[in-house]
This record gives sequence, structure tokens and C-alpha cells, in this order.
Amino acid sequence: MGNNGLSLAFQGNCGFADVTDENYGWLAVDVAMDGNGSLSYPQPPTQNGPDELLTIDGLALTTSSNWSLRLAGIHPVGNWDQYADRRTADDTDDDKRWPLFTVYGNADNWIQLIANCQDRSFRVIIRRSGTTLSPVDFGAEKQFWLQDAPLMVAMGYNASTSKLAIGASLGGDEVRIMGAATVPFGATLDQLRFRAPPAGGISGDGEVVEFRWLGGEIEIGGTPLNDTTLPTAFASLTFLDGPPP
Repeated sequence: MGNNGLSLAFQGNCGFADVTDENYGWLAVDVAMDGNGSLSYPQPPTQNGPDELLTIDGLALTTSSNWSLRLAGIHPVGNWDQYADRRTADDTDDDKRWPLFTVYGNADNWIQLIANCQDRSFRVIIRRSGTTLSPVDFGAEKQFWLQDAPLMVAMGYNASTSKLAIGASLGGDEVRIMGAATVPFGATLDQLRFRAPPAGGISGDGEVVEFRWLGGEIEIGGTPLNDTTLPTAFASLTFLDGPPP
């Protein structure tokens, strides 16, 4: 495997000498896929190129305005899943928690969503004004991260109360609610980074995990999503239609 593609070689051997025998051989490929790819995605440690990073700038999610955010994606095929081993910095595989994206302001203010295969849940980590809050896990009791499972994530921030509400749905399940947290951020959240907060990863800019992101929507002003409205946050998916032609 290289940065520019994949090559496959197949050769038969008689087993007694380093020569090719005259028997026929068959190679069956279960599935072969090509396309635009899934952004973002990591390079293997042996590669000479950086991770494929995806960042959306200009979100302008301030602490003085109400705002809501919705994202939709699909779990990739042939990559990590509920049962995959995840190697950590000390070369262990006991932490199966995969960072999906970070709503980012600066090093002291961000919201991170993690696929917590370890505990079969969603995990949210929030850092506000230089303080990292304890991770919060939520979701269905028997939640599994499997290929082709749709993922929906929604957030709402109330400027007058500094309350942040988060809900998510995996695999067509109902929207599970984290519950509102009081998070007076010390900076505008201006980026959507599809990776962990800075530090780590082959590029040193946050660990990257492959995922197929389909689209999203940001609304600034008005009534933000909250614990009451999050269950129906995805009753309409018109935001996936894209801009009008």
C-alpha cells in the first residue's frame, strides 16, 4: 500500500522448489470499492505523507449567540468498527475509543465527540476556559459501532444560560441525549475539525479516524436545540440536500 494506490501480486508455488507450477489458481475478491474516499483519514505510520486532514473554518459559534449544529455521516466499510483493535501510544489495544470530530475554538476551548467502542456508547469531552471536564458517556445500553451504520449528531448552545445540549443517534436508533452541561466557553468556536484536538497523530495535529461525513447544518440565533427538541432534531434531513442548483 502506498500513497498513490494499492498493488496486489499472486503467485503459485509447487512447494518443493522456487519455481511456478502448472496448476491453475483462482483469486476471489469479495468487494472492491473506489470513489471519492472518506475525508478525513489517517496514513499508516510507515507512510511518508501526512494524514488526510479535513477542517471547516468560519463557524462563528460565539458565546453571545444561540446556535445549533447538526451533522450526519455513515460508518466506513473495511475500516475500524466495534471489534477493531486500536493501538495507543504505548502500543496497547485496551482503549477502543475513536475520536471523530472536534468543534474547536483554541487549545483551551473545544467539544470533542468520540466513538466509545470500549463502553458501547458516545463519549463527549469538553474543554472550556482552560478546564477539561470529565468525559461523559451516553447512548443505548447495547450500542455497537458497525459498518454502514448512519450517525446523526446534534448540539445546541443557549447563550443566556451557557447551557450546551448534545444528542446523537447511531444505526437508526432514537436520538440519545447527553443532557445539558453548563459550559461558559472562553472563545468563539470557529472550526469543525474531523479529528481529535491538536497533538498526536502522524501529522501531530490530532489523531485522525476515517469516517464518511455526508453533510451538516449550523443555525445561529433563534431557539437552540435543547433536551426537549433534540429527539426530533433529525425529523427532517433537508440539510443533506446541499445548496440549491
